[in-house]
Amino acid sequence: MLLRKLSFLTISLFLLLACSDSKESFFYLGKSFTSIPISEFSNNINFTLIKVPNEFLLKNEKDEQIISSLKNNDVFIYEFLASDQTNILKTRTDLTYDKAVQHFSQNISQDFIAINEKGEEVVCEGVIHERTFNVRPQQRLILHFKRPNDSPIVRINYTDRLFNSGLITHQLLNKSIEL
Repeated sequence: MLLRKLSFLTISLFLLLACSDSKESFFYLGKSFTSIPISEFSNNINFTLIKVPNEFLLKNEKDEQIISSLKNNDVFIYEFLASDQTNILKTRTDLTYDKAVQHFSQNISQDFIAINEKGEEVVCEGVIHERTFNVRPQQRLILHFKRPNDSPIVRINYTDRLFNSGLITHQLLNKSIEL
């Protein structure tokens, strides 16, 4: 039940983000939540991390068991955008396009590690690759981390093996704003 509910929330988030014009605003039932994107630029690629506010994930949930389990979960959007606006899976990697998509869809979760406030490493539990089918130039991932305790995530490290940019570090602000 919990896995099905988490999958539903992830799919709902995916659909809401796909329809939203703004990368950092989340809208649900008349409420708007905003997160501040954190970008790093390396190897002519912009790597952007956006935290999905927990308030947004829990907005319409009534089941106490699901609410308590989701409170220790963090969801992030991670975007890759080449400075020349080309499809990075076709132009910025030594892999074939199919192999690059396969890496994004299956293996890229191993490239992400979160660090919590206590300095503990938190592995990425799951990734959803939002396929764009060449409609827009950026590639987007939805990352899911399950914190082992109440200590908030303060940093996300991405070890870029696909585009040879090395270690990309994002320091989090851990603030969301309800508008």
